[in-house]
Amino acid sequence: MATIVRPRPLADVPATTAGAATAPARAFPRVTVEMGLYALLVLLALAMRLVLLGDKPLHHDESLHATYTWYLFTGKGYHYDPMMHGPFQFLVTTAIFALVGVSDFTVRLLPALLGSAIVVWPYFLRRELGRQGALFASAALVLSPSFLYFSRFYRNDIYVAFFTLGLVVCYWRFLRDRRRRWVIGALALLALSVTAKENTYITMFIFGLWVLGTLLWEWRGHARPLIAACRTVGLDTFLIGLAVFAVIFAFFFTTAFSWLPGLRDGIVKGIQYWLAQQPVARGGEPWWYYFSLLGPYEPLEVGLAIAGIVLALRRRSGFLLFLVFWAAMSIGMYTWASEKMPWLILHVLLPLVILAAVAFQALCRAARGPGSVLAWIGVAIGGVYMVHATVPLSYYHPADPAEMLVYTQTSTDVLDAMQQINAVALRSGDGQQMRVMVDPEDWWPFVWYLRDYPNASAGVPTGPDGNPPVVIAADSDNATAEALLAKGYQEEHLKLREWWIPDWQAQSSLNWWNWLLYRQPWNPRGSTDFYLFIRNDLSGGL
Repeated sequence: MATIVRPRPLADVPATTAGAATAPARAFPRVTVEMGLYALLVLLALAMRLVLLGDKPLHHDESLHATYTWYLFTGKGYHYDPMMHGPFQFLVTTAIFALVGVSDFTVRLLPALLGSAIVVWPYFLRRELGRQGALFASAALVLSPSFLYFSRFYRNDIYVAFFTLGLVVCYWRFLRDRRRRWVIGALALLALSVTAKENTYITMFIFGLWVLGTLLWEWRGHARPLIAACRTVGLDTFLIGLAVFAVIFAFFFTTAFSWLPGLRDGIVKGIQYWLAQQPVARGGEPWWYYFSLLGPYEPLEVGLAIAGIVLALRRRSGFLLFLVFWAAMSIGMYTWASEKMPWLILHVLLPLVILAAVAFQALCRAARGPGSVLAWIGVAIGGVYMVHATVPLSYYHPADPAEMLVYTQTSTDVLDAMQQINAVALRSGDGQQMRVMVDPEDWWPFVWYLRDYPNASAGVPTGPDGNPPVVIAADSDNATAEALLAKGYQEEHLKLREWWIPDWQAQSSLNWWNWLLYRQPWNPRGSTDFYLFIRNDLSGGL
């Protein structure tokens, strides 16, 4: 007969055992060296994104977004307009203005913060990428010329990149852990991405195709990790996630529930507007435009990504095949889209960075040999070049159109003009109540820089009251220039915007060498100019 062993009462259990049995679960994970490395990368990213953040003049698009954010902050309201993309940055940056004030620095604080936070995401893919590969991905996001530059730029693409990589993390962690938080987190991130920029619909199309294809594959009788994970969390999890999506969507598109038509516009107007822009083909760049940026700025990630694609097609795991699919579809979709701008490079580059991490992990595990040594030398050279490309672009000449990522940039002459205007305001005795007239052609970005001048207006001086202390006139308006000179104004000829459009027919090895090393353009630059007129009695010897 089997002997029944009765459990002893808790009082009979030795103190050490009882203590172990009743010890509370660890509240926080144990801090490791690896976690410390990620923390250092985040701090480095934050430092690189915040230093000199407000020194570069605001790009035309930045000034547009900044001004409408300021309008919202000062109580003039804001309604969603797809021409300026989603409402996310307007509402969040308004909160930043309320906390830390209004300046060129605080305008760019949101992209800088999310451009730093994106560095954390690869940590959650350590099992899929490997520990060294995940660390490489984070380091590449810190140092990438493209990611750094557009993390210091008040446009929406770095937000979408952050949310997109978060979606990737949530999906693959959901398959692994089968936790409901990954479903709810994914739908929250998707909602935020939709409110950030309309190209999220491209992301939804790419990821939606993958999920649909996976479900069809599993439905035909293959392994069913996705279906099993969905059954584990249950329908209520998805309903909660959809509710979170709806609340976030409604909050932003209705401007915190103050403008209800925004809900309809958020659903319909954004897609309609950008589909209508497809025939316009703004930018006029060739289909291979993004390749012309990836090669000169991101050769390390591109080279390793190609190796990562080869490895992925050999191993054929679900995650690796997803990365290949994501990269191929992103390149295809953004190449097909007619509007091609340098900030869109982030959405093409992001999956390549993750694929590059796959190759880096394989290199770390490879046996030593001549091939491995050559590969490491290539990685080292690529890393040195990455720093060479990153530092000048973001710190030494961030407004220099000789950089291919700098697109029709506001000239630093605008900041010089504002220094003179501020000095004239002090000499005039009127301070910021001083009248300033700006030709409508030059109103942007001066509308942002003159936001504290209530008597600044768009127009040209006319009539008996046509002698304001400062006039900004278009260089094409000769009649106004002559009239102002006759009235006794001092003039200065300055640049408003500058650009460089590479002449691809004039390429040569010498031209490329000079550009790669010294950023010397091989054909002339262009510019839009303006005249700064200051009345003689206030010119201060200009």
